[in-house]
Amino acid sequence: MTANAATGLSARLQRLGLLRAGPRTLAPQPRVEVSRDVPGVVEVEEGQGSFVLRTCRHPLDYVHGARPLGDALAVSARDVGLATRRLDYAEVPPDRRLYLDTETTSLSGGAGVYVFLVGLGRFEDDAFVVRQYFMRDPGDEGPMLAAVARQLDEADALVSFCGRSFDVPRLADRFVFHDRDVTARRLRTLRHVDLYHGGRALFGSRLPDGRLRTYERRMLDVHRVDDLAGAECPEAWFGYVRGDENRIAKIMEHNLIDVLSLVGLEERIGRAFVAPDHPLTALATGVLAFESGGKTRAACHLVPAARRVALDGAAPFPLLLRAVRALRRLDETAAAVTLLGEMVTAVPHDTRGWVQLAIVQEHTLRDHPAALASVDAALGVTSAGGNAIAALRHRRRRLERRLASGSAGLHTV
Repeated sequence: MTANAATGLSARLQRLGLLRAGPRTLAPQPRVEVSRDVPGVVEVEEGQGSFVLRTCRHPLDYVHGARPLGDALAVSARDVGLATRRLDYAEVPPDRRLYLDTETTSLSGGAGVYVFLVGLGRFEDDAFVVRQYFMRDPGDEGPMLAAVARQLDEADALVSFCGRSFDVPRLADRFVFHDRDVTARRLRTLRHVDLYHGGRALFGSRLPDGRLRTYERRMLDVHRVDDLAGAECPEAWFGYVRGDENRIAKIMEHNLIDVLSLVGLEERIGRAFVAPDHPLTALATGVLAFESGGKTRAACHLVPAARRVALDGAAPFPLLLRAVRALRRLDETAAAVTLLGEMVTAVPHDTRGWVQLAIVQEHTLRDHPAALASVDAALGVTSAGGNAIAALRHRRRRLERRLASGSAGLHTV
């Protein structure tokens, strides 16, 4: 098949939806240098090529949003690891943690996607230093990755936001493409604290979505001005390759703020374990502490929060049910009943709260009339069928038998 025939066939298959269009390719263009108007930019020679490096040094008292960057050094790394399911994060010294954010030529991934900007932040002595490795065109990629690899060699942990699913796979693919398999394996196996998961665990029930910008506005008091949206960065870079450097400074600034916000969000997550600012956050910290074996600490968070929480129609039931189970295991029945009462009051049409309340009333309080009333409430609002409705009816028959035999006891807490 000739090249023209193959091209024509590919185009027809793409139109029919039988072949996905590949990533954008780059026609050769004269190299456009990054303007010296971008502060901190230098060209770095590496091997047989070069790339652009921008270094931004921030003193520890530099305020990003509402708090100095240095405050992140004061929070417990164990608590941050607890929220992100990486308890071994506490073993990593601050200067061995690498804060990672990348910009790529496509947000969807796939073969041929370039990582054209790698932002790496690190605490060094009395400052937080961000180094931005910029690829002016594909010829810069090998030298740029060689420099990034050296930074990875000096790190024992990565800190990112959605980096497990986005930044690391794409960057590892580029290392493999350049026959740097050892670096790719190291990148994939480094301890990785993904703050997206920690933020969702602690604050997700209070936020409309899980975007970094939402955390910035609502939790960090960071308000970007004239920022280039992340989705616009790929097109801005392609524009740069075609000769338009007007938005390169904005790409770099966008990436820089992303890296600084990683530090801010890490501090905010760690601080939540010491001074939670909302009952739902206190419930979340208590649940995480309980599930990791810290029962005393869990009770300190869960019991007061269960008594103070006020729910609405958007109650986060998965978190609340985990909190109820933890309270029951801690023998904090009164707090569990208080929380369940709030749940069924706020969302009476959700059977999960009624069922859990009935379980506590029947098996812990031995208050069978109250348990029967809760089961009836669940039956009155359920739209489920099959096993769920059968289980409720079975529970109801058992309670009726106990009441009929005079075995019911009324107990209060």
